[in-house]
Amino acid sequence: MKKILFTALVALLLGVNCVTASALEKSENISKEDEEIMEYINIYYLIQNGELYSNDYDISNHMYATQKDVELYRQYMSALSNNNARASSGYSKYFNSSKWITRNGVVSLSINFKGSALYPNDLPAANYAVAKTAFQELYKKHKSSSKWKHTASMEAQFLCHHMTIGKLKNPWNLEPHRTETDLGKVIAKGCNP
Repeated sequence: MKKILFTALVALLLGVNCVTASALEKSENISKEDEEIMEYINIYYLIQNGELYSNDYDISNHMYATQKDVELYRQYMSALSNNNARASSGYSKYFNSSKWITRNGVVSLSINFKGSALYPNDLPAANYAVAKTAFQELYKKHKSSSKWKHTASMEAQFLCHHMTIGKLKNPWNLEPHRTETDLGKVIAKGCNP
């Protein structure tokens, strides 16, 4: 991720904006957690801008997420955490229902979501925070099921649906037998790789 950030900053220096030495120094000090948050938020930007994202996609020339986005994400996560602590059920805030189904011999968790709750606005940082929070609520509800497996892959499938086809398709189906956790690969394979 540091290489990606550095490449994006060099591109900005050469063409679009003037970047100061302090900005370059800040990019060197980004934590691993912030890098991951920026990467996910950047995917929201790419999809929102109509740019194709796949595992082979050269993201180095398409870096939109900034440290400010990370700060916004943290603010939204904090607010969502406070709201969910006061609410009687965080799950029902985001979902109408979810149930285990079998399609063509494949077990899936079929999720019927509340669109207005999962997509509060067009800010990538806000939508990512909501998606992370909603997935945690889904996990809490279903983690004790013997059908729940491969949590990281299920989360990648959930985020993929949320980032891509989500607003156009309800319900979403998460398949616990899947093991891929790389979000780029999950997106490239249509959310259920």
